[in-house]
Amino acid sequence: MFAVIALSVWALTYLFIGWRLLGPAQLGTLPSALLWLSLGGLMVFVPAAMLLRHRFLERSWAAPLEWAAYLSMGFVSLVFALLVLRDLAVLLARFADSVGVLAGTFRNEGSSLFRAWPADPLKRVFLMNLSSAAVIVLSLVLMAVGWRNAYRPPRISEVKVGIDSLPGGLDGFRIAAISDIHVSRMIGKDYVADIVSRVNALAPDVIVFTGDVADGDAGPLRASAAPLGDLAAKYGKFFVTGNHEYYHSGWIQEIRALGFTILDNENRVITRADGHLVLAGVPDSRTVSGFVKGVVSDPEKAAAGALASDVKVLLAHQPSDAPAAAKAGYDLMISGHSHGGQFFPWNLVVGMFPYSSPGLHQIGKTRSYVSRGAGFWGPPMRLMAPREITLFVLTGGAGAK
Repeated sequence: MFAVIALSVWALTYLFIGWRLLGPAQLGTLPSALLWLSLGGLMVFVPAAMLLRHRFLERSWAAPLEWAAYLSMGFVSLVFALLVLRDLAVLLARFADSVGVLAGTFRNEGSSLFRAWPADPLKRVFLMNLSSAAVIVLSLVLMAVGWRNAYRPPRISEVKVGIDSLPGGLDGFRIAAISDIHVSRMIGKDYVADIVSRVNALAPDVIVFTGDVADGDAGPLRASAAPLGDLAAKYGKFFVTGNHEYYHSGWIQEIRALGFTILDNENRVITRADGHLVLAGVPDSRTVSGFVKGVVSDPEKAAAGALASDVKVLLAHQPSDAPAAAKAGYDLMISGHSHGGQFFPWNLVVGMFPYSSPGLHQIGKTRSYVSRGAGFWGPPMRLMAPREITLFVLTGGAGAK
């Protein structure tokens, strides 16, 4: 069902682009037919290339195929979004003409002097073709900017979490959090090593990874993920599974080999001086429920059996676990998954889903933080959603920022 919905949306996106780019252009029968065929071929190429890429990840031709598929996906997404904005602008211009007002100026009946949209059909065709060309050029420019942002160093976001009656032993306790690296052909060993060096430089007390380590099976990507083994913190490093750990084989074993403790509806108690912190974790059951049986996210079970504690922290890949975390009485939930939308227009879309927008949320007495992720998935692009490593610092008092 997921595949049917995704492919249907993908096909409709291409049909819209063809309709709004080629339809108004009036290029003639043969040029239009050839462009429609090219667009249809591109529509089929992207899902086919992604499928082949995952099946033959170790083949030499898999890398250029992956780049072509994901760059095409990013380009099409931008073209679609800009065409929607262009068409909205055209509708507004035509509406302004229909009521006879433009910028507060009344136009004389029959005069086109102040028309927002020309009455001459040839001028309309010219403007549509000009705006279509502008959409394509601007999409390419935004791709280049997004590419640069995807490979820029991640932002270090420091979040102070105030806890009432926090014991002195936990005051200043530092939790470094990373999420959604998505190691792939496009995210290699050097990219991962840079993340590791930046996390270690924060001198955290504990390191947490909230899922989606890679986009592909562990075998071919093991060397690229290897620097994660160098992450080090006094009280250890912990991991919860995201959806991609279930889509691709071998990562559960590989994550353990890299020195992480995987928290699967379980917890560990960290004691520093007179303070006790429960660090619990749940798997991502919402995203993979249709793919994997028996994966259940249970925040209450994850905290069960822990000693009396001063702070309860939940690791969950899925931001939508926040209400359950609040019900279970956690002070803080750390999650990822949404990438902050990663690039326009999806950075606007994520805010439409409860608890999925990046940053800090308050649900009852529980604070939920959604990371933008340290890598990227799919198109190598980041627009208005920068890469992120988060450092949480526990402090006394109820305030947080």
